[in-house]
Amino acid sequence: MKRFNTYCLALWLALLGAGWPQLGSAAEVDVRLRYRGDPAGQFENVTPPAAFCAVWPSHCRSSYGLYVVDLPITYQKKNTNTLTSGDRDRHYLQLPAERTVDVVNESGRRYQLDFSITDVSQRLGFLSGRMRGGDVTGGCSLQYAISNAVRLQYLWQIRQPASPQPCLAVPWNAEVSVTQFGIRYRLIMSRRPIGMPQGIYRGSVDYSIGPGGDFDFGDEVTHLSDTRLTVNFELDVQHDLYLEFPAGSDRAVLEPPGGWKAWLGGRGAPSKLSRDMPLRIWTSGPIRVYKRCEYELGDQCGIRENAGHLVGVDVSLSLPAACSTTAAPSTGWRSRPASPLRCSSSRSTGFGNTPGNCISRWQAAMCRPCWPIRAAATRGWLPWCSRPSYRFGLSLGNFDIRLGSFLQIA
Repeated sequence: MKRFNTYCLALWLALLGAGWPQLGSAAEVDVRLRYRGDPAGQFENVTPPAAFCAVWPSHCRSSYGLYVVDLPITYQKKNTNTLTSGDRDRHYLQLPAERTVDVVNESGRRYQLDFSITDVSQRLGFLSGRMRGGDVTGGCSLQYAISNAVRLQYLWQIRQPASPQPCLAVPWNAEVSVTQFGIRYRLIMSRRPIGMPQGIYRGSVDYSIGPGGDFDFGDEVTHLSDTRLTVNFELDVQHDLYLEFPAGSDRAVLEPPGGWKAWLGGRGAPSKLSRDMPLRIWTSGPIRVYKRCEYELGDQCGIRENAGHLVGVDVSLSLPAACSTTAAPSTGWRSRPASPLRCSSSRSTGFGNTPGNCISRWQAAMCRPCWPIRAAATRGWLPWCSRPSYRFGLSLGNFDIRLGSFLQIA
């Protein structure tokens, strides 16, 4: 029994010495993309470029959801070409099928992306013999190849990225060391980034490496670096926002409709005082509007005269027809210092004086959740941002007020 155990230990050590990776060995690669308001709605790749980009840079430009990355996979392979050789004895490459990955941000918002490999590149160092040309059959077609007496580097295109077939190099007798394993991949999002809330979205996908695995390199493979690969995705979504008020909008003078002239000469007191404040917003995605009162007065913002008397001011916001709201807060929620504006009914009399053109009157409310404003547009700058499209209405109270003292947009 002792002799048998000694034999098993010797065999295990021999396998390790032959280059077999340890059990549970796993490699990781981080894929980092960011969105900063690109009008085409595309992510920018901030992952270090693949090594083959130094040779074929034109094939590494991010476009239409295509990006590049290096995979930390290395191995040695003995390629044989005899009458009895099978496909797995040649330079053999089976790549994984398309996968669906969930990515989640800090607040739990979840989206799906489809990840597939469209191109693959490897650098082969000749340990013995030589391979020429990089020609390939099966599930790949040759894009580019360069070679000399000691190495070969190729770039192959995957014919069917959703369900790849094995790729087979034209047979040569050679033992090679495989490094610089780079891929070009496609990401298809379930939601374009222009419509995703801001935040950092993370997710991952696992692959097996080895005979019968997701990455399969055929037979006669030694010194395989790892038996598993984890691809970690990090998508950083940040939307551009630009806000413009007309000159003089730092002060809002409340007056009767039509001005004070009609009320001169003892005609009594007007029923209300108000002021409309036009503004323009450019945004590449959803926004949230909050109000903050210097003086909180129930559901209103208060303004105070020199003697300390407070008067409540209703704050309302009109929206054009292209806009809609989501996650409207219910009534009776606990108040907090910075709170969203709340819609008090389903429709208002209109944007400006046009019936039906805007979401209803928004009154100041102390509500806990925020209320995003969304537009129907799916790409580029939102169409309603090219003109003064919002109006803040201030009414009640015969005082000058400063809009910036209680209004905040985030």
